[in-house]
Amino acid sequence: MKEIYQQTVEEVLERVNGKKSGLTSEQVKRSRERKRGER
Repeated sequence: MKEIYQQTVEEVLERVNGKKSGLTSEQVKRSRERKRGER
């Protein structure tokens, strides 16, 4: 779980909220990859 510290608070919250609203792991993975590319 080391990579969680490299994420912004917004990204972590988004992931938690995504789980609550039932996002599939595929969607979460895709959005995380997109965010990583923007940096």
